[in-house]
Amino acid sequence: MTLNGLPSGAIGQTLISLIGSLAVMTIVGVILSRFISSRDEVKKVFTTLIVNIAMPGLIFSSLTSLPFDVHLLWQMLLVFLLSLLFHGTGMVLGWTFSLPFGLRRQKQKELAVLSGLGNTGFIGIPLCALLFGPEGALLAAVYDAGLDVVLWSYVAAVLKRKEEAGAKIRGRRNFKALLNAPLLAIIAGLLVAACGWTPPEVVGRTALTLGGMTVPLAMLYIGLMLAQLFRTKPKVQWRLLPLPAVVKLAICPLLAWGVLQLIPIAPATARVVLLQSAMPTMTLASIIFAKYGADEQLAAVVTILSTVMSVITLPLLLFLIL
Repeated sequence: MTLNGLPSGAIGQTLISLIGSLAVMTIVGVILSRFISSRDEVKKVFTTLIVNIAMPGLIFSSLTSLPFDVHLLWQMLLVFLLSLLFHGTGMVLGWTFSLPFGLRRQKQKELAVLSGLGNTGFIGIPLCALLFGPEGALLAAVYDAGLDVVLWSYVAAVLKRKEEAGAKIRGRRNFKALLNAPLLAIIAGLLVAACGWTPPEVVGRTALTLGGMTVPLAMLYIGLMLAQLFRTKPKVQWRLLPLPAVVKLAICPLLAWGVLQLIPIAPATARVVLLQSAMPTMTLASIIFAKYGADEQLAAVVTILSTVMSVITLPLLLFLIL
């Protein structure tokens, strides 16, 4: 087996080096927070840079560097459908496992969202790009597009909004949010690739350079989140925290592994899907919860807890599938 041209004997060393590098960048983010006074504003800047600039660059450069054929398009469609399936199933499992706690309906919805929606963008796409190359980044981006569809349709409908402005306005806002920069980058990249047009070198180099910023910025952002948690004492129901973390990091990947054994899918594509299904709770959960009037502190703590736990679970998964 090879990994981006590496022999199988070098895979373990590559993974250890990769995880160590991610950990160091996260620690740098924690240290950086000590020199920042307005952390919320800085986190907003990081989010904007990652979602609207760095990640679209990574996606576009990956798309325009791949030779497209019917097989690849079929794999993309399959990955998108699997993304919808696994995200939806994760939320159903989170809802089901929350029932014995005797919680309010709103809290059950929140746990369902935190259990089903993973960090397939901030961590998943860069990690798949590093491990599996341009095709891995493309398929990971398609998987993340499935999350966007679920997030801005079903999730936006079940979470209570702070300001009710009418169904027509809500629908228009959700549609606008669905057309985010990463999704537009997928559409633009697909159109360019389908036309067989090679972008000018300056465009390709710029997209590649911007895409290279995705991993460092994402890890620094997570470090800032960790530092903020250390400095505050969030008022959450601590007994609820293991539920979404276990569902997202253990049960969902096991379910995905079982489904992938039953369908005709290329091994490389299956690895991307399995890795994406094992991502920790999405980094933007607290922002989304705040927008819809849900428990943003619970979302922040679950996100950080699952992200820290993934430092152990993701390497274990990678050693099993590679």
